[in-house]
Amino acid sequence: MTGAIVVAVLLIANAIFVAAEFALVGAPRATIDHLASRGSRAASRVRAILDEPRLQDRFLATTQIGISLASLGLGMYGEPALARVIEARLHDWPLGGWLTAHAIASGVA
Repeated sequence: MTGAIVVAVLLIANAIFVAAEFALVGAPRATIDHLASRGSRAASRVRAILDEPRLQDRFLATTQIGISLASLGLGMYGEPALARVIEARLHDWPLGGWLTAHAIASGVA
């Protein structure tokens, strides 16, 4: 059960980092400028990042590191959990359920 919770948390973390990256890259500049001029602090921060290439690079690098770490964690926790589920279904398989289950789970994870 703990493994499932860790996998769920890592999936959510991965989704948040991906969403942050896409949100910055796909942010409509006119909308950000309009919201910033009306006093939105969040829009002002986004505009500052978009105006400064160094900040933009740092933001994107941070999201990529977050995505990579969450993905590595998913592989580390998800592969054994998935292999156990697959192995339970392949226990009578003549080619060795353990090896086959981990091979499939590694590919999926």
